[in-house]
Amino acid sequence: MSAGEALARGLVSRVVPDEAVIESAIAIGGQIAAYPRAAVAAAKRAVNAALEPGLAAGLAEERNAFFALFGTDEQREGMAAFLEKRQPDWRAR
Repeated sequence: MSAGEALARGLVSRVVPDEAVIESAIAIGGQIAAYPRAAVAAAKRAVNAALEPGLAAGLAEERNAFFALFGTDEQREGMAAFLEKRQPDWRAR
């Protein structure tokens, strides 16, 4: 399957030329690093949980993470930023 076909089927979120792979990966890493650590760690746990036991376990982990993170300062800031149509200010890291 070509990269373009994988993109068209929703298997990848973007396709970049070979010479831009490293630059693109660093940019994406920078975006992820700007998110609250607790949220990134929870997302990683949910993805990893879905790999071995299966999708149901991953979805259960995602639900648990949602409930655990819902009362945090990051959640309040994210919700406020969304409602105010602005970028969030993730200070509580």
